[in-house]
Amino acid sequence: MGERYRQAFSWDGVYGRVVRLVERVARPGAVVDLGCGWGAVAEPLSELGFHYVGLDLDQAGLDDLRSRGFEAHELDLRAFGDLTACLRQAVGDREVSAVLLLDVLEHVPETAELLSALGEAVESLGGPRIVLSVPNVAHVDLGAKLVSGRWDVTPTGLLDETHVRFFTSATLDTAMGRHGFAEVARDDFALHHSDQHFPGDHPALADAAPLAGLLRHARALADGHGEVNQFVRAYERASGAVPETGPEPEPPFLTVVVRTQGSRPESLLETLVCLAAQTVDDLEVLLCVHSSHPEVAGRVRSLVAGFARDFTERVEVLEVEGGPGPPAQRGARSGRRALRGLPRRRRRRDRELGRVLPGGGWTRCPGGSCAASPSTVAWPAPTTPPPALRTSPSAGSRRLTPRPSTFSSTS
Repeated sequence: MGERYRQAFSWDGVYGRVVRLVERVARPGAVVDLGCGWGAVAEPLSELGFHYVGLDLDQAGLDDLRSRGFEAHELDLRAFGDLTACLRQAVGDREVSAVLLLDVLEHVPETAELLSALGEAVESLGGPRIVLSVPNVAHVDLGAKLVSGRWDVTPTGLLDETHVRFFTSATLDTAMGRHGFAEVARDDFALHHSDQHFPGDHPALADAAPLAGLLRHARALADGHGEVNQFVRAYERASGAVPETGPEPEPPFLTVVVRTQGSRPESLLETLVCLAAQTVDDLEVLLCVHSSHPEVAGRVRSLVAGFARDFTERVEVLEVEGGPGPPAQRGARSGRRALRGLPRRRRRRDRELGRVLPGGGWTRCPGGSCAASPSTVAWPAPTTPPPALRTSPSAGSRRLTPRPSTFSSTS
């Protein structure tokens, strides 16, 4: 670990906020400091009546804590499966009121595994509060330097050379919530000038510089954490929480809405062949069957079933009735990737057939209208359709060679 992480306690700093937060949210009992380092909060917590227990892998820090009269145990936080047993062995039958994770999460590559193991440990210990501190990678100083092309890694601080994970307020909330932790209090530590405020005369950083003022104003409009140097927050295990077993799946990059009345099956087939043949498969297809006859939807589903499974799993057939608006509205509601504005671009329609228009606009595809989001997506034209559909059932041996940029037929 080294002496560089041996920082003095200050009531005005991060550690002071941690102690005040523990005093606010924790009942009397033992406070377990995971990754304790040199135990900067040991004395003030002890003075408040808490029993401090430090756990770390660094022997120098543990020896220093013991020399100051505090209990200290060796613990490797990378041994996630043993965390509950190790904590239970360290505290015995004592009541644990809080578990600290001070400047720990940013040093652990497997954050999800650690938080999952911590959730199990907290439940086994009777539900103590979690109090943590994490550097804010979205501090305005870092943003201003990125605008000017700088990313200055330093021995300690916001861009500590040993950091492997980086957090904003939103990503920290997501990570904790995903593993069943609900925030109960916060006392974030703010610095107008962080350790990354150098060189001081840089136009993106200097207080008197117009560019610096503009960047600070823009950052302040985004959220209220632009000058937060460290997030200092307390959590509890949410009642009845069921943590997710893995990362939340991302929605598809593209949602394609296709409207069809089923009157031109060859055109619809050509549209589906084009979509199935794309070299990028991060898309979903919402096939809106605009008809009051159930047998039409059945025929469309049979057509979709003829494709390979990796494509059919990304196609959903929706039955829609009513005027021309319902298919677009139903597709917008059903897509996992939220559709942006869908203005009709009639004057561009004929010369942009089959192309995804900027801004999430409509285009015409064979088989119906297609809407796409995000915008500015370009698809390469496939050279051949999937093997399962090299010929059209109603066109004899005619080979389909779709060209998305030159679609001209509609259903």
